[in-house]
Amino acid sequence: MVEKHKQFIIQRKSKFQGQRKVGIDSCVLIDFIDTPFVTQYQQLKIFGPADLFFTHPICKSETIAILSDKKRLSSEEAEKQVSEFLINNNISLVELGKGDSLLVHFRADCKNHNVEIHEPDDFILVDFKACGINKIYSTNNHFLEAAKLLGMEADKVPTIENQMKRIISKTIFKR
Repeated sequence: MVEKHKQFIIQRKSKFQGQRKVGIDSCVLIDFIDTPFVTQYQQLKIFGPADLFFTHPICKSETIAILSDKKRLSSEEAEKQVSEFLINNNISLVELGKGDSLLVHFRADCKNHNVEIHEPDDFILVDFKACGINKIYSTNNHFLEAAKLLGMEADKVPTIENQMKRIISKTIFKR
C-alpha cells in the first residue's frame, strides 16, 4: 500500500512592496485628537517610527475646521493643536497635487465600479497613491472602497464608541 504524503506550503502574500506607508484620513485624525488617552497610551508603539504615518494637507485643514467648530476653538488654537499632534506623533504631510495626473482615470474607475467619490476625497487619494502610501485608515466606507480601486489596502479604525458597545454587549450577554 502506497502512503500519500500531505504537503503544506506556507506562502506570505503582501499587497505592497517596499516600505510601509500609512495614510490617515481626517476622520481618524479627529478621533485621535478628540480622545487623547488612546494615543497617549499607545503613542510609543503606534507613532514611534518616522516616515510611517502620513496625512494630507486637505485632511489637516478639515480637521482644524471640525475641531474649531466642535471644541469652539479659534482657528489659530485648532491649527496649533493639530500641528502639535502631527509633530508629536511623527505624522507627515504628503505633497499637495502630486497625484493630479491620476485624477481623471481614477474618477472614471470609480464611476465604472459604482464607487461614489467626491471632492476633496478624490484629490486626497490620488496624492496618497502618488506619494507611495500603501495602506489607508478611515472610518468612511466610500473612502475605503475608492482607496482599494487604487490598489491600496484600506481598513477602518475601530472607534471608541464601537469598542465600548462591543465590550458592554459582551459583558451583558456573557454566558
